[in-house]
Formats: sequence, structure tokens, C-alpha cells
Amino acid sequence: MRKHFFKTLALACLPFVAFAQAEVEWAKTYQGNKTDKAFGVTAAPKGGLAVLGRETLSVTDKNGEKLWETKLPHLAKDHNTVITLKSGGYLLTGSTHSKNGDAELILTRIDDKGKISLQKTYSDPDYTLGYCVTETSDGNYIIGGWRYNDTEDGAYVVKIDPSGKVLWDKFYDKVKGEEYFTKVTPDKNGGAVFVGSTTKGFRDSWVAAVDKNGNIQWQNNYGDPKAHEEAYNIEAIKDGYIIVSSASVKKGDKQAYNASVMKIDLKGKQIWEKTYGAEGLCEFYGIAPTLDGNFILAGTHSKTTKSDANVWLMQIDKNGEQKWESFYGGSNEDEVSSICLTSDGMFATAGFTEYMVGEADDEDDASFVSNVWALKFKEPLDVDLGDLDLNLDDLELDLNLDLNLDDVNWEELFAEIEERPILPKVWVVLVGVSDYSAAKNAEGWSDLRYCHTDAKLIYDFVTSPKGGSLPKEQIKMLTNSEATKANVLKTCKEIYAKAFPQDLIIFYFSGHGGPNVFAAHDEVIEHSALQDIINNSKAGKRLCIADACYSGSWNANKTASKNPLTDEQMKEVYYDRLRSVSNNMALLMSSSKNQPSLELGAPHQQSLFTLALIQGLGGEADEDGDKVVSIQELFIYVKILVNDYSRGLGSAQTPQLQGFFDSGMPVGVVR
Repeated sequence: MRKHFFKTLALACLPFVAFAQAEVEWAKTYQGNKTDKAFGVTAAPKGGLAVLGRETLSVTDKNGEKLWETKLPHLAKDHNTVITLKSGGYLLTGSTHSKNGDAELILTRIDDKGKISLQKTYSDPDYTLGYCVTETSDGNYIIGGWRYNDTEDGAYVVKIDPSGKVLWDKFYDKVKGEEYFTKVTPDKNGGAVFVGSTTKGFRDSWVAAVDKNGNIQWQNNYGDPKAHEEAYNIEAIKDGYIIVSSASVKKGDKQAYNASVMKIDLKGKQIWEKTYGAEGLCEFYGIAPTLDGNFILAGTHSKTTKSDANVWLMQIDKNGEQKWESFYGGSNEDEVSSICLTSDGMFATAGFTEYMVGEADDEDDASFVSNVWALKFKEPLDVDLGDLDLNLDDLELDLNLDLNLDDVNWEELFAEIEERPILPKVWVVLVGVSDYSAAKNAEGWSDLRYCHTDAKLIYDFVTSPKGGSLPKEQIKMLTNSEATKANVLKTCKEIYAKAFPQDLIIFYFSGHGGPNVFAAHDEVIEHSALQDIINNSKAGKRLCIADACYSGSWNANKTASKNPLTDEQMKEVYYDRLRSVSNNMALLMSSSKNQPSLELGAPHQQSLFTLALIQGLGGEADEDGDKVVSIQELFIYVKILVNDYSRGLGSAQTPQLQGFFDSGMPVGVVR
């Protein structure tokens, strides 16, 4: 086995493509290799996060590093929401099993040091679930959910004081069908407004306002009479509420799930409604206000099935008009279920990311686990200076400048500036090693056939019109005896130091690799040494291509063994740490673990994966015909071609897409 291939992208786009999006501050996975997911996220002090997992509440600093973690007691494993209390600390609710086997509502309060200060369960003979909680304006807690007994089921609300005492509870059964509340926001008078679902035939979104004593002040249901709709979240605004829902519609023999966002006034009257998404599974679960008066939506997006769903973020303005959208995730299922505005003015999401751990030739036969996944973003503010109502006559400027500006055509000048975008540059280092030194041969690093050819083919492609006509002064290629460790690191440092924040840097390596290393002509290059150079570059976009055995150990501990990784090492290094590399990284690997990467003889004389890569970037992967090849389109094309061709040769090679990135990110343009 010679090769693995992975590609690392930092929300990258080539010089001819640009789009607005949120810049990722960091992304972290928690809980190691144990299957888990985040059920909620809320702001912690100083820009940190409180992330609720299946069995833990973890609080991080502003960089995502854990400050403390509280293990939830055995009976409290089914918490599904968390909020930050005004006085500090966190409030959780959910459900747990009672002694007679039914579910009972649970409330847990944890202080800002991680100590559980209150935990109580609430039940009667009914089956009770808690879905949402908030702190009311009169200093109490109000929980919404669902209750079922032998004769009826419906939405359930209970108000509790800070000592855990029940002040009142109410059962709401609007239409004598299945009903429940999923989210809640407090009002100014000790009451709250709930959103959820009500069912009588087709399911509708349901919004209900209750006063401080639990009496309904107003309620409305919303929805298409021929579609199932369900409200997931609510955000209070000055003149009403923003409601986030899902609409399920049958399209032929397929079921499509579209995201719906609606604004209602303070009495529940609908002002506007917008639908987003396409065929497949497209749903928003969370909403957070931005500092400039817009809203960030977070959820999941898939054009086909849930198994390939990606994280979906979108910013809308106060009228529901889309400002930008971004997608993040790998080839397996990735999802965020919660979003919050952080205390340092950014926003964060949490959910889970899934990856393969099974020994299988095809992912359909593999097993998967998921980790808690949290991402923090820098919000791209959209401030309209016109709203500031500046009076330039009131600004006193004492500048002795002898400038004659009377003849300047300001409209023409500003129009020219607006039409002249600042194009990013691409800086590339290509390394291909087929001929190893005698010393490396003696250590077991045998000579290879086509690695230097692979590097040359990439060079020819990116300098051609079809590949973008990259200027030769922005690209450096090192092959065989030129590709020493010192020369590779020096070249990377020099080339990448020229990059600016809008630029893209690319590193390509083809040759031998071991766990955590690439094998240069004379010595091994630790991944950490190369990663330090890449991370220190000012470039905001990074693309790394490594067609080498065990290149997937990019971010693991420094080792230089040529021995195959054990199953346990693969779980720790290949899957977990690989997903925790530097910000905005996607990893496209030529094969799954322990599969060979095939080389093609005459007339190709190159690797199968590189052949598929160049064909895909050249336009074959442009599935939707928009003349832009996205990373997701490229992966699908390469995976199908490589998998089918290798099976025809009696082997198995299945490319893998891992890490986190914008799945719609353009990586090529069809010319």
C-alpha cells in the first residue's frame, strides 16, 4: 500500500470564485471515540461555551478548550436542552425513567464551577417528557414538553421556583390530538411563549402564549393543509417573534423536508413566511440574533438521504431574505441542533459529526460512531452606515491638506472601485518523490514509480487554462533529489509567507508516508512541522493534498514508524485526531484504512486517484452544470470512478471525505 490522499480546505475558493459566509474561529470534537452528540449549546463567560452531551455538561474557554466537565447522574442521561442563567450557571431539562418504567420530567441546575446545585424529577402516573426550559422575568423556571396517560396526551407546562418547588402545572390539549411544546421564550410579565406541534390529520406548527399563572393568552396554529409542519424554535424580537419550522411535503414517491421561517406579531398574527431548501432533508433547528439585526439559522441539509446530511448555516435579514448560506461536513452524517450568540459577540453551534470505524471495502458495510461537535464562528457583520444618520457638517476636521477635489467624479470613482474586486492569489508547493536516497532505501523506503509524475501532472494542470492559468511565479515544484526535508520546509515557508488573508495556499505531496510523517528524499517530514508553517501563514484558505501512505495522521503525535497502525491506533489517530486538525480543514483521502491506492501503468503512468482528481476538476465532476466544481461534487465523482474502476481490477479502493468544511466550496471552474 503506497498511498492515501487527503485534501485540506479552509472554506477555500479559487481566484475566480468568491462568496459570503461566516468565518470559522474553531471546531472541536469531544468525547473521544465514544458515540455521542450535543443536544444543546449556550453561552459561557468570556466567550466560552457550555455544551450538553448525552452524559455530560462541558464548559469551554473562548478557544474551545475544556475548563470543566460535569458527569450527569445515571438517571439524568436524557437531558435535551440547556440555558445560561442570569445569575450564572446553567439549567437543564429532559426526562428520565421512573421506577415503574415510565418517563418523568427532570430538572438539573449546575453552578458556574460545575457543581450540581439542584436536581429534581417531576411525575405522576402519567408519562412526562421535558423538551424546553427558560428563566422567567419573575425569577422562576418554566418547562414545556409532553404528557401522556391512558386517556389523553397533549402539551404540558410546569412552573417551578429556584428551590425546585412546583408553583403550578398545566395540561393543554388543543385539538384532542398529539401535541407538545419544543421551545420557549419568556415574556416581560412572568409568562412565556411556546412553540411546538399540534396534530389533527396533518401536523401544524403551534404557538401559544401563557401568562405567569399558565393561562393561555392567545394561540394559533400555522401550516399548509396538505403538509406536515412542526415548529422547532422561537426567537423574541421587538415587535413579535421569529418561528423556525419544518414542512414535510410528498413530491411524487419521495418525501421532502424544507425549512420554514415565519414572523408573527405580538398577538400571533402572521407577518411573513419564507421557505428554504430543496428536495431531500433541509431543516433548521436553531436560531440566534446577530449584532447587526439579522438572524443566523442552523440545521441540516441533504439532497438525498439523512446519511449524507451536512451542517447548514444561513443568515437572513429581518424580512427573511437570505444573505448567505454555508455548508460544513464530511461524506457521512453531520448535524447541529443548537446555536447561540456567545458573550464575545460571535456565535456557536453544536451537534454531532459521524465517521466510519468498520473494516469494510464499502461504507455500506461499515460501522459508524459519532462525536459531540462544536463550532465557533466569527459573524460577518452587515452594518449599513446610512442607519447611523451621520451629519458630516458636525464633524470638525483640522487637516491642513492642500487638495483640489473639485474635478473628481466621485460617482464614477466609487463605481469603478465597487466593480473591481480584490482577487485572491493562489500559492502552491508541489512535492513528488519517486527516487529515495540510498540511506532511505536501506531503511526500507523503496523507490516508487509515478510520484514525481503525479506532481508534474498537477503542475501542468494548474498552469493550464483549464486549471486556472496559475502564474508560474506563484508555484514551486520539488521532485526526487530536490525534495529534501530542508528544501521542502524552506520553500513552503518562503512561498506561504507571501500570502495575504484573501489568498489560498496549496501543498501537494506524492510519495511514501508513515504515521504522522511524509518521506522526503533524505529524511521524514513530521506533519506537525509542515502544519506549523501552514498555520503561521496569513492565508485564510488552505488546501493540502497528500497522496501518501498514512497521510491521514496529519494531526497526531510525532512518530516515524513504518509499521501498519493497529486497530486501536487507527481509531485514535486516523479518525478522531484527523477530524481535529486546524480550522476549516476538509480531508479527502484516496482510500479507506488499509486499502491500497492503485497505480496505473501505460498509457497513464500515474495513480488512479490523481487521474480521477484531474478529470473531476477539469469539468467531469460538474454535476449541476453551473460551470463550478464544488468539493462535494468532486468527492462524489472521484469516489464513484475510483471505486468502480478498482473493483473491475479485482481490488477495492473507496475514497473518503472527512473533516469539516463548506461542502459547496468551489474548487474548480469549467472553462
